Amino acid sequence: MRYFQRNHQMNMLPPDRELFFPHALRVEASAGSGKTFLLACRFVQFLISEKIPRSRLKNLLAITFTNEATAEMRQRILELLKQAAFGEKQAMEVLSPLLDLSQTRMKELALRQMDEILAGYDEWQVRTIDSFIYRLVQAAPQELGLSQQDEIEAHEAPLRAAALDRILLCSAQDPGLWGLLQDFVHHYLLFQARGSWWPREELLRVLESLNEKESTYGLRFGIEKGHKGSMDLAMELSRSAQGFLDEADAHGVKLKSYSRRALSDTASGDLPRALSSKAWEKEGLKDLCLKGSDVPEDLSAEWKALRALAGAYAEARALEVSGPYLKLLAPWRDQLSDLKSGSRSIFLSDINGLARRLLTEFILPEVIFRLGDRLYHFLLDEFQDTSSLQWKNLFPLIDNAVAQGGSLFCVGDRKQLLYRWRGSDLEVFQKGPGAFGSLGDTGLVDLVLPYNWRSREVLLRFVARVFDRGNLERWMKEEPAVSDVLDPGYAGNVFSGAAQELPPAHAISHKGGMVKVEILSREGRLEELKEESRLSLVRLLKEDVLTRHGPRDILVLVRDNQDVQDFSHGLISAGIPVFSHRQLDIREDPLVQEVLEILRFLERPVDDQALASVIAGDILEGAWKTEVSGLSPWEWLEGQRLKSEGRGAEYLYQRFQKDFPGLWGKTLGDAFGSVGFLPPYDLVSMLVRRMDLIRCFPDHFVALSHLLELLHAHEPEYGGDLRGFIQWMETGPDEVFGVKTPRDIDAVRVMTVHKAKGLEAKVVILPLATLGMRADGRIYSMDGGVLKAWHTSRELRNVSRKLSDFYRDECGKAWLDELNVLYVSLTRAKDELYLFVPQKAVGGQKNRLISLLEPLLNGNLVAKWGNTIESEIPKRGESDLNGQPVGRKPLEKTQKKRVKRVNEGWNWPKYLVRRPTESKVLLSPTRKRAAALGDFVHRLLARLDGPLDCRCNPEEVHALLQKIFLSISKNPDIDTGKETDIRTMARTICHPVARPLFWTGAGDETWVEKEVADSSGELFRLDRLVKGQNTLWVGEYKTGSRARAEDRRQVSRYLNLLSQLYPDHETRGVILYLDQESVYAL
Repeated sequence: MRYFQRNHQMNMLPPDRELFFPHALRVEASAGSGKTFLLACRFVQFLISEKIPRSRLKNLLAITFTNEATAEMRQRILELLKQAAFGEKQAMEVLSPLLDLSQTRMKELALRQMDEILAGYDEWQVRTIDSFIYRLVQAAPQELGLSQQDEIEAHEAPLRAAALDRILLCSAQDPGLWGLLQDFVHHYLLFQARGSWWPREELLRVLESLNEKESTYGLRFGIEKGHKGSMDLAMELSRSAQGFLDEADAHGVKLKSYSRRALSDTASGDLPRALSSKAWEKEGLKDLCLKGSDVPEDLSAEWKALRALAGAYAEARALEVSGPYLKLLAPWRDQLSDLKSGSRSIFLSDINGLARRLLTEFILPEVIFRLGDRLYHFLLDEFQDTSSLQWKNLFPLIDNAVAQGGSLFCVGDRKQLLYRWRGSDLEVFQKGPGAFGSLGDTGLVDLVLPYNWRSREVLLRFVARVFDRGNLERWMKEEPAVSDVLDPGYAGNVFSGAAQELPPAHAISHKGGMVKVEILSREGRLEELKEESRLSLVRLLKEDVLTRHGPRDILVLVRDNQDVQDFSHGLISAGIPVFSHRQLDIREDPLVQEVLEILRFLERPVDDQALASVIAGDILEGAWKTEVSGLSPWEWLEGQRLKSEGRGAEYLYQRFQKDFPGLWGKTLGDAFGSVGFLPPYDLVSMLVRRMDLIRCFPDHFVALSHLLELLHAHEPEYGGDLRGFIQWMETGPDEVFGVKTPRDIDAVRVMTVHKAKGLEAKVVILPLATLGMRADGRIYSMDGGVLKAWHTSRELRNVSRKLSDFYRDECGKAWLDELNVLYVSLTRAKDELYLFVPQKAVGGQKNRLISLLEPLLNGNLVAKWGNTIESEIPKRGESDLNGQPVGRKPLEKTQKKRVKRVNEGWNWPKYLVRRPTESKVLLSPTRKRAAALGDFVHRLLARLDGPLDCRCNPEEVHALLQKIFLSISKNPDIDTGKETDIRTMARTICHPVARPLFWTGAGDETWVEKEVADSSGELFRLDRLVKGQNTLWVGEYKTGSRARAEDRRQVSRYLNLLSQLYPDHETRGVILYLDQESVYAL
């Protein structure tokens, strides 16, 4: 409740008795102004009020942009409701001005709403924008060509790569594809001057980038047709330039030297050099001639035509750079769509486009009907990050709500727009909320939050001076690279709210604070600048900050993930505890890296390098010392290297087996013999158990546990084999490899500015504070409902006004992005802010932050404002990733106790290894073929993912199964057409005992391949499960001659488990022997 104690004075919302409907309220909320609190108050106000129409829980929708923000908002709402239900003073002071209710009635309604939220928590409409739009898509899956079994696929890379591999394979039989690939390779080698002899990775990278742009903007790329190509235009331009020179000489026109040189280079075909000349900037021919020259009118007209031709060439060339990629984009997209359909996957990047189709192809009342809930009041957080496509999807729903007396409440900050590369559009924030015709004369109402509840007074003054309109205008005038592309007045308007005040409640408590800026003197390469910055950071922390603050109070902000990794390693090397997303990636854990080296060796025993890494690593160290005396691993490896020089030799693992049979047997022997028979999860479990890794390496317990979880949970994604798992560990989505950590970990946080948005810390340090434009020559435009990709260069922009305008606009936005990042960086600190400012910015360009800070520095290399804040360093409750105390060495007693607990409590055979597969299935070709056939039959019947849309007639069911049979992939090891009797299968399905599984009643729910866990966490997969009003039906498919007693025991176990989960339902089981036309009921 401390948050409400601190912030109840900031509530600026109008009371419910003064609200009129419809209305739209836009709140400009600068950093630290308490926007999340304001959103929570608005939500609770609408939920409890008896004066606001149609404001029940199902009528409200609050949208955020991240899962963390959603969780925080839900927590704030529940906290406020709970405190109101108990009648606590601070909550009443917050809500009483907003609600025309007595306190008794307020308590009663708050309690009622708490109960309603908790009763239907999953349906509570406080969610991310992606989850809401996905809910829209789920409203009409069949109409959008989706299945009920389709799921969001977060790991898109494997399917994208597989789509390109299909293109490459199909090109051998498809002359059209082969021609496109030849054109691409020719373009790649001659025009892009790439160094790699195998361009697949570059092709895939560009295709993914183009596809991402299409998903971001909801448009497809267009390919120019019917226009002259750049080569034709180049030849025409050369001929015209030569003709122009001849005409000028014939008329005795004296051209300036640079003009004649530019035209001569053009005539000779040296266009990159020719088009760089300033001659092309001259609109009139007179400017190209020496003084006193007479310029004929026809020659002036010819010069204008020549300039127009040069511009046409530049624009054609700018488009053609992406041409070969765009021609391959459509077939690649088709293959990707086919793969997604086959794997029942939807990419997260697809959902906005699907929702746009839904809202375009359906009438709005139909969409709202399918959505189920009538939404009247919308609350949008971080509104500045909304993309134009997301807004197009939300707009008709909000417009409909406003037209029926609803409302829109959006909160954002133009200064914190960080995701323009993801489609965020400032125009949406500035113009979107006022575009509803139903608002009438009142229009849009704007509200500005004037107070900063986070930072101390000195920090607020520093930020205000940096982003003062006068300082920004001065800086831009002194930096032509900025003022040429960004309007000073526009930038001043964006940052007009940067100056904030302390709230009256903080007038005394938040005085003081400190800001320190240090200009680093070293110049040179990026690595050298980082090294100086790292040393300065370590010195600051050890000699100053950590003597006054705990590590958890410190936040280090950098620009990208590589910087996170570099500075994290630097702090760890200095003995400073660090928390970062990169550090929490188990792929960075040394022991996990050693386990992966073992897997690489097991997957490919001839990989001597992998085995050498294992032998010299920590995992085998203890066993080596026990089994081998007088010889170190490094000495033995060096001896093997010398023996193998100049002649053929056995592989390293063969020599290891011969020299140390006991060591081999105790460590790698069992795993080596089990490759191909055990899946990766069981193989790693065996390694962990056999080499006692948990006891020997307790500090790596978390990483090892997470590795085992990934092996088990993500088996479908990596394919269940060692090679697939090793590749997946290298290319999988970063988020799945991160370890969930306790919130009270006492370590310095190192993260990117983008990830730190919304966070705060007592001390914030920017070790590489820079301002430098991050833009290249690639520009995307929307023209006539299609996307265009332009690759510009200096010489092309020199002769084309269109390309020059495109580039100027892009650079202006890029500089605004840089200022936004700087603003977010400077506003995370509560008490102290430190900036280390290098001389150079990204790409070796001038660091223009120095000139922006110049009036504050007054010529000094080090400047300081205010004084440090003394903070009591926490002495208890501090823990690292493993829950161990930090800041001091663990006592030996603590270490022994931990090892003892692990030895007594961890039963690996019981909890870590799944049920073993029968060796007969692994070794017998007949049993393997039968297992493959059973797998195919299960995949076939899994397509029946709902009630059958045909009559209970064997002929009709046969026709349905035959259609599915032709559409699914076949196993090359079995003749499915010969070994699968679909007619017998159809008659079995139509058996009277099996009918309730396939022809269900109204309101019944059906699942296929449903996973259910028992009390020990073991998973069981039910082939078919139907939940009726009072009965649960379980269907189990079997093929081949079997031990039926074991089948009955298996299904009985399912029924017992379901009876515990659904005690009010009767459970019934049906075993279908599909190739025997036999059914058994339990």
